[in-house]
Amino acid sequence: MGKQRCPQCGNKFDFELSGWICPECGLVILGSTEKKVFQQEELRKKAETNKRNNKKYGFKYYLKKKFFTMLVSVLLIFVITLGIGISVKVPDLVSKQKNIEKDALITSASAEMGELISIAPYTLEFTQAFVPDWDILPELNSINYLAVDFVTAGKNQENVLSNLSDIAWVCLHDIEADSYLAPQSAYQLTGSDENQTALYHMNVTSELDKKEGTLIFMVQSPDREYELCIFAGSEADGYGRYDVSINEQYTIPIKLTEQRAVNGS
Repeated sequence: MGKQRCPQCGNKFDFELSGWICPECGLVILGSTEKKVFQQEELRKKAETNKRNNKKYGFKYYLKKKFFTMLVSVLLIFVITLGIGISVKVPDLVSKQKNIEKDALITSASAEMGELISIAPYTLEFTQAFVPDWDILPELNSINYLAVDFVTAGKNQENVLSNLSDIAWVCLHDIEADSYLAPQSAYQLTGSDENQTALYHMNVTSELDKKEGTLIFMVQSPDREYELCIFAGSEADGYGRYDVSINEQYTIPIKLTEQRAVNGS
């Protein structure tokens, strides 16, 4: 039939192919009963064609729609999680940055064995370093023991802190290997309950939590060059050692003395 102009809007289109309905303005071109029947038949054919197409492509369309919905959901969860993570991490990063700034203000000082160190409101003194030749300590291949005696005094009566160990820590620096060794507890030193009890009564400890105590380190050789490192600070908000700002560091060269007996003589 060819394209004709719509009498209402002037749009050119094929009347028969378009079912005698203008695709632009929706005007029904045909008016007689016969032509309306023809029009309805054409529309029915188009509806059946669309229905077949929907059956052919409907499941694929459903899958695409389902995939799109899932993708949007995953992205939404990711954005929400990222937002929560940022809200949690940012304060943490700020806190770490503050701690880094505080660490930059750490004061370093040297001391000697037997010298009194003031860590307000406490005092700390390391009296001697020796190699413990004690039968209750197990013999280990390539491992030796180095012990350091200490005494503490003072107590903060107004704060929740009750021990120097709440604001100060000790480690042994192996200068040659440039490694730091932590003191061992009685539990870590021996698996025997009897020996653990004996070491506990000898005031062996891994922290500065006693008025008089002995720190024992496991070393490769007692003849190497070591120094004792003490890190100290002040409590900030009343949470004990978990909220201590380190601002002091002391180093004490290790000079071994003669063997001390088990009874402390």
